[in-house]
Amino acid sequence: MKYGYGWAAIALAAGLICAANGGAAKAATFKSLYNFCSVTDCADGRLPVTPLAVDANGTFYGMTQTGGIQNAHCVSTGCGVIYQLKGRKEKAIYSFCRKLDCSDGFEPSGQLVIDVAGNLYGVTTEGGKHGAGAIFELTTTHKLITLYSFCKKSGCPDGHDAAQLTYQGQQSGAFYDGVSPLYGVTISGGAHNFGAIFRLQLSGGKWSEKVLYSFCSIVPSCSDGIGPTGVFSDASGTLYGTTNGGNGTVFKFQGSTLTTLYTFCSQANCADGKEPFRAGAMDANGNFYGITDMGGSVGVGVLYEIDASGTFVKLHDFCAGEETCTDGAEPRGNVYVDGNGNIFGTTPAGGQGGTGTVFEYSGSNYQVLYSFCDGGLPCLDGASPNVGLVSDGKGNLLGNTVDGGTGHQNLGGTIFEITP
Repeated sequence: MKYGYGWAAIALAAGLICAANGGAAKAATFKSLYNFCSVTDCADGRLPVTPLAVDANGTFYGMTQTGGIQNAHCVSTGCGVIYQLKGRKEKAIYSFCRKLDCSDGFEPSGQLVIDVAGNLYGVTTEGGKHGAGAIFELTTTHKLITLYSFCKKSGCPDGHDAAQLTYQGQQSGAFYDGVSPLYGVTISGGAHNFGAIFRLQLSGGKWSEKVLYSFCSIVPSCSDGIGPTGVFSDASGTLYGTTNGGNGTVFKFQGSTLTTLYTFCSQANCADGKEPFRAGAMDANGNFYGITDMGGSVGVGVLYEIDASGTFVKLHDFCAGEETCTDGAEPRGNVYVDGNGNIFGTTPAGGQGGTGTVFEYSGSNYQVLYSFCDGGLPCLDGASPNVGLVSDGKGNLLGNTVDGGTGHQNLGGTIFEITP
């Protein structure tokens, strides 16, 4: 899954940059922690496209789509890295496509999984033994082990383009135990080539993959969804996620049964939203929250809730009632729900500078906490936060921008911290 560069220019062209005297944001403390592409040839990574993950010691981990080692597969750009962040110090701990055939994978996707010993697990959308992506483990000594390569057979019935890994209890914040099954989704492949839910299981020292569900199993409508883009597991092992193809759905998978919780564009003119891009999040009461990057009253996305009884509620219409989208537009990242039920997220467009926002939804009140690039181009504080936020457990939220910063040509992206 590729992400484009130059979001600031896109926002300008789309007319999403507002006047400098636009709506005010709630007071929040913002810090830029790291600027990617700050070293020669962007060996530290460029274009951070995956949400951060944090270990028990407070060290954060993430992945970039480009940067790192350059070779024939990734001429002049690099194939992406896995990095760690300690305080303000970033270090690329693995560069993808280290092997000439890229059997270790490249173009990583999704949030990393961290086990109790500190090992990392993740997926790539490209590379692997068959060129269709891979599942990997990165040990604490930074050795990468390929656990599975997708597309073993013609047509990729085992999946293609993996998007995310999860495990039972992930939503509670517990670390992975390192031996239980991992679950995930692929955007394409499967029995019908519209994506799949899979399980990766360890037995006798070897990992094996099994497809549990292939999307578009309901024909010809594909009402069960097309192209899942994210998934998470609750404490009982029930999987929740979204599909992005068509108009998009929210689904639940339990045992061997997939239940569609909601189908977007069910309202006239897609006023309820269209094409959710991440898995979403769930609070302690079983309420599901997420965002769409299209649809809504203006067509640039909504924030929504599906409560524990299955009722869909639109919480916020982005860019509604104004021309300048100071509240943000086209959200794509995951939302984060704190212990008090407050919802936090990001948008890659809109805001005072037109290149994105950090927002909070509390009770029935929507507020912008920060607008990127408010001082004008170049966007030294970053531009287009595109993957959502994570908590450091100390009251701060961390996220990435895929553009801007002080790195090479102001296009490397950043890691930032915001304290609501």
